[in-house]
Amino acid sequence: MKVLFVDHACHQLTKSFDFFRDLVASAHETDTFYYEQHYHCNLPRAKVDWADIIVFWEFIPFRFACGVPGKRCVFLPMYDNEWGSKGLWQRLALLGMNVVSFCRAVGDHARRCGVGNVLDVRFAFDPAKFRGMSGDPRKVLLWERGDVSFSAVKAMFRPEDVDKVVIIRRDEEGVEYEPISDEDQAVYHVEIKGGCFLPKDEYIAMLSEPGVYIASRRSEGIGMAFLEQMVMGKCVIAHNAPTMSEYIESGKNGILVDMRHPRRIGAEEVAAAREGVAASAVQLFCVWQQDEKRILAFFDEVLRRPPLQSPWSVQSILWYAFYWLEGFVMKLKHF
Repeated sequence: MKVLFVDHACHQLTKSFDFFRDLVASAHETDTFYYEQHYHCNLPRAKVDWADIIVFWEFIPFRFACGVPGKRCVFLPMYDNEWGSKGLWQRLALLGMNVVSFCRAVGDHARRCGVGNVLDVRFAFDPAKFRGMSGDPRKVLLWERGDVSFSAVKAMFRPEDVDKVVIIRRDEEGVEYEPISDEDQAVYHVEIKGGCFLPKDEYIAMLSEPGVYIASRRSEGIGMAFLEQMVMGKCVIAHNAPTMSEYIESGKNGILVDMRHPRRIGAEEVAAAREGVAASAVQLFCVWQQDEKRILAFFDEVLRRPPLQSPWSVQSILWYAFYWLEGFVMKLKHF
């Protein structure tokens, strides 16, 4: 089987897709095509003809075509992007798209919209590779990405509750950072780390010191960052929404709060979460090992299914008109 992955160029840097591509590559011949702009993906015809299955990670770049008619296609949606678009999912159902979902909320939504072939899976890291990295429970790490800021740290912890607060700030499009007063920097012992993405080994080394991690966003696709912190044995504090709420049982292997109105968190709650997260990480990894086998079986099943249908039905034409209108509105608002 030949599998072509169609992926946005941003993931060449983050490498967040590598684990899935490597899994499929362990059983099948693979290739990857990267594109820069969501609405202008000029996928070469030669690559289309070569592939038995085409996989779209997080985005479907030809939004108005919704895939490649005549080809078996698999979509891996993320909760923080396409999950809520009822119109998109109804078109995918009409055309016969196959879906692998790392979020239960997304998978359920796709089924409600009529998508017939959905596989729900859960990713997890191998705990054996992250031993001895649980860190100091009085040191807090926050990677600011726009949703959660230092003010949330102040609401959850008093200065006497922490010895240090590490904040990661990188130049990300659309992210504005909340100013931190000199007084707060002094009493919370704030250390701000900026710059570009670090090599993986340096990044992991930086994470090893804090024992408490505050998830940076109020919704996640898979949530690699907070899952990485969980497998290290840290206390993860996250907004009570997918995908975090699908992995974290508050008070047992982490803490869920409403990050729009964060509450005070005590040392006992942090300690309980750290105590339970190790066993949870082992259980999650056992589930992922089984899901790896289910994913490979899913691809074999997709090959036996009919390819993505030609979109030229009356209903599809109506959906095309709807999405051209949507694209026009988005252009006026965002471009």
